[in-house]
Amino acid sequence: MSMSYLYGKRFVGPITTLVLELREELFLQTYSEINWKKVRHLCAKEDLYYPHTLIQDLIWDILYKMQSFGSQAWHTSFALQALLACNITNEIGATLKKGHEFIKESQVKDNPSRDFKRMHHHMSKGVWTFSDRIMVGKFLLALQKV
Repeated sequence: MSMSYLYGKRFVGPITTLVLELREELFLQTYSEINWKKVRHLCAKEDLYYPHTLIQDLIWDILYKMQSFGSQAWHTSFALQALLACNITNEIGATLKKGHEFIKESQVKDNPSRDFKRMHHHMSKGVWTFSDRIMVGKFLLALQKV
């Protein structure tokens, strides 16, 4: 956590003689001549960092904050809404198709067995197993336009 804090504050320590000696020992060329944008990928593949796109940040934010509902259909529908709002459907068509299929498969296809009305159950055929089926219906309509 402390490194995250320092990075977030963009902390830069003093350039001491030790720092200068380390730069000379660790780098193949003079530190001030290194083109960091050009060489940033020259590391172990596990250490490569790619900044998150807006979509990734939106999806993470939505999934993280909406975990209290506990429904995969709920999470998927919010993620799909974020993806659709970014207006890049040509680039993520396969992802949208998978999400659409998941939402379709999550829909309840039959009413409860036996005499569900006598047992004080409502008809459930066509609903989704989370709190707001209208929202999922809107997502499906939007996805069908893609």
